[in-house]
Amino acid sequence: MLESRVLLTAPTLSGVVANQSVNDSSSLAPFNTMTVNDPDNENMFARVTILNGVVRGDFLSGSTVGWNRTVVGNDIKYEQFLPPQPNIGNVVGTKIQGLSFQPRLNAIAPTTTELTDITVFVNDGQATATATVRVTTTSVNDFPSIGGAGTLSMSDSQIANPFGTLRVIDLDRQEALASVTILNGVVRGDFTNATSEGWNVRQVVGNNITYKRFFSPGPNVGATVETAFRTLTFRPRSNVLRPGATELTDFQVTFSDGIAPAVANTGTRVTVTSVNDVIQLSGFPANQTMNDNQTKAVFGSINVIDPDRQDMLARITIVNGVNQGDFTAASTTGWTRTVSGSNIVYTRYFATLPNIGAQVQPAIRALIFDPRNLRIGVTEETRIQIFLNDGITPVSTATTVTTTGVVGRPAAPLVAQPLLDSDTTTMILPEVPQPVANPLARLLKKPR
Repeated sequence: MLESRVLLTAPTLSGVVANQSVNDSSSLAPFNTMTVNDPDNENMFARVTILNGVVRGDFLSGSTVGWNRTVVGNDIKYEQFLPPQPNIGNVVGTKIQGLSFQPRLNAIAPTTTELTDITVFVNDGQATATATVRVTTTSVNDFPSIGGAGTLSMSDSQIANPFGTLRVIDLDRQEALASVTILNGVVRGDFTNATSEGWNVRQVVGNNITYKRFFSPGPNVGATVETAFRTLTFRPRSNVLRPGATELTDFQVTFSDGIAPAVANTGTRVTVTSVNDVIQLSGFPANQTMNDNQTKAVFGSINVIDPDRQDMLARITIVNGVNQGDFTAASTTGWTRTVSGSNIVYTRYFATLPNIGAQVQPAIRALIFDPRNLRIGVTEETRIQIFLNDGITPVSTATTVTTTGVVGRPAAPLVAQPLLDSDTTTMILPEVPQPVANPLARLLKKPR
C-alpha cells in the first residue's frame, strides 16, 4: 500500500521596494507592496526588525496590534506567531503590510538625512524567507513662530520679566539667531546685567537698545530660545517722572532659524508707574553743644534723601529764637524769614527737579546758628525743628542745641530815673579823693 504525502510550499517574498524615502514629519508603510507567497494551510512565524530603531524611529502603535515588541540593544523587534490557516502567506502578508514606520522627529538638522534598515523574516517551520528595505529619512524645517506676548504693569522701583508668557516654537535640531529690542530704551530702562549675560551683542541705535544672541544647534531650539527670552529682567529708569505719572515701554523680539523667514513679535508692553519715595532724614546728632561765643552749622552733616523728581517745601523753626538766637544772615540766602510769637521760622520752596533731596540738603546744611550771649557758666537749650513736605508724605525731626556762656553778657546801660518826694533811695557815690595839705602853699599866698 502506497502512503500519500502532502507537499508543502516554501514561503517567498515579492514586491519589495528596497529603497524608500520619507520626511521626518511623515510616516511610511515600507511593506505595503510586499506579498508573502505561501498557499499552504499551516502556521507561520514572522519577525520585522527596525535596525538601530531606538535612535531611528518606530512603528506607529496603532499599526502593531497583535505584534509582540522587544528591544535588543538598539534594535526594535516585532514578532507574531500565526496558527494554521488556509493560504497562510496571504494572512501574514496582510499583517506585515499594515506596519507604519514613523521616523524620529527633528532629530537631525533640517535638510539632512539618515538611513534606517528594516528587515522581514518569515518561517513556516520548514523554510525561511527574508527581505530588507532601506528608508532614507529627510529632516524638514519647521517654520518658527512667536506668540503669547502680553502686557504688564510695574513701579519704577521694581524689576520684572516682560517675556514671562512669550512662546517660541521651533522643534528642529538646528542653530538660531534671536534679538530683542527695547524701543526708546535709552530713556526708558534696560535689562539687568545678570540676566542679559549670554546676549553678547548690545547695540544702541538712536534711543533703541538691541540685544542679539546666537544659539548653537540643539534639539527643540525654540524651547531654548524661549527660556532665554523669558529670563530677561527689565529694570525701568527710576525717579525720572513725578510720582504717580506713568510711561510705556515697548519691546520687539525676532527669531530666525537660518532657513525660514525670520519671525517677529511686537506685542510686549510694560507700563511703569513712578512711586513716591518717602523722604529720609539722617546724619545729625539730636543733642548738640556749643559756646555762646561760637557759631555752628547745626545741620552740617544732615542727609536729605529723596531721589524723586518733584518739588519740596522746607521749613526750619527756631523755637523761642527771638530770645535765644538766630541763623546768620549770610547763611539764610534764599530763605524767607518770619516771626511767629517768639519763634523764628525760615521757609523755602524748591521747584521740581530730579533727585530733589540732593537739592534741599545743601541749603539746610548751610544754615549757621548764632546763639545770644549768656552769663559765664549759664547754659540754655534751643530747639530747632525741621519740616519737609514733598506734597505726598511730609516728615519732620528736631535737634537741640545747648549753649554755654563763656564771655559774660555785656552790662546794660545806665538809665537816669527821676526821684519822687516819696522815694527813699540809697545811692552809693564814688569816693572823691581829699586834698592833701601842701607845705609850700603858704609861700604862694600874696602879701597883705
